[in-house]
Amino acid sequence: VLMLVTSTIGPILTQSFGNKLVLSEADAQLKSDAESSLTSSSFENSLRIIVPVYNPSTQLYLIEMAGLLVKDRGGSILPLAIAQLSTGLTEPEFDQTLSRSRKVLDKATKVSQELDIKHKPLLRIDNDIALAICCAAREQDTNLILMGYQKVNTIKSRLLGNVIEQVFRSSHCAVVVMRLLAQPSTLKRILVPLSDLSPQNLDLIAFAQLLATSNQGMVTCLYICPSATSIPRQQELKGELAEYILKAQPALVSEVNIEIIPNGDHLGIIVNMSQSFDLIFLNALDFQPTPGIIVSDWGTPLLSQINCSLALYSDRSF
Repeated sequence: VLMLVTSTIGPILTQSFGNKLVLSEADAQLKSDAESSLTSSSFENSLRIIVPVYNPSTQLYLIEMAGLLVKDRGGSILPLAIAQLSTGLTEPEFDQTLSRSRKVLDKATKVSQELDIKHKPLLRIDNDIALAICCAAREQDTNLILMGYQKVNTIKSRLLGNVIEQVFRSSHCAVVVMRLLAQPSTLKRILVPLSDLSPQNLDLIAFAQLLATSNQGMVTCLYICPSATSIPRQQELKGELAEYILKAQPALVSEVNIEIIPNGDHLGIIVNMSQSFDLIFLNALDFQPTPGIIVSDWGTPLLSQINCSLALYSDRSF
């Protein structure tokens, strides 16, 4: 009878409670990973920034921005020029493409030398620009990819947007895409709207603070709560946000201004506040609800209404 009962009930109980045990262990591991991500930043060590250069009108500001980020951290930048080799391209046409890439890289090297930035120029031949950027970043063991784009509605800008979207999805490290409308050294008032208190948003704050520290600027974190939120609750939210920042980045809490605004129009508040700032940092994941979205489509109508410099941040490690 004992053998009959145990052989019948045993497998049922094992399947039921065994799954719960595995889930509990998995939850504990996830919690441990989340806590570890909240106690360290991707930007604590020396920065190695890869900067794809392809547009002469944006690469100067990008190189300057990369220089600001690494100048006090003993880091280096890696300007990357890619000569795209496509099917059907004749030898003279490819020679012209290769020559143009070398000229762009030479200009980036000259700018780096003038700004006294430690640099290592890279030239790569590939038929897939996004894959070339990601592979070069992994091969060179970089911890940040810094890219640029312009606010133009053309087929060329949409193709560039598609490249950026692919880099966001394929990169092993953090990616920052910037639309710089002014010299980086003048971008001192930085706005960081927060949609939630996630580890990635904490790294976004850390990156913004890194720039502010290098530039003698100030970071303002904006959290928009429901219109009916009472004043005592707003104060509680402000304290929770300060504690959230302090938990992982003790050095940041005294240098970050926190704004809690009760309003139902999130996009309107962000657009209005951005008018008083030089640069706004946004979480790229908030503008990528589905695959295949490109830069010119992101955040419609938010990005199209922001007239200051902006940056989109993405880190797939979370």
